[in-house]
Amino acid sequence: MPDMGATAALFAASIPLALLSPGAGMLLWALILPFKWWIGSRQTRVARTAPGEADDPASGLSA
Repeated sequence: MPDMGATAALFAASIPLALLSPGAGMLLWALILPFKWWIGSRQTRVARTAPGEADDPASGLSA
């Protein structure tokens, strides 16, 4: 879910930025994919290192 929020925040930030500098607004759009990849890799790392979560059948994760 944080990646969806980050995407929305980047798009929202690009609107006023594009009014000032259209090129900078487009550059911010280009940064969305690398930013989503970075957030996804952080979420995966946190999920792997969360203590005891993989052993909890209610979490839906399997070891």
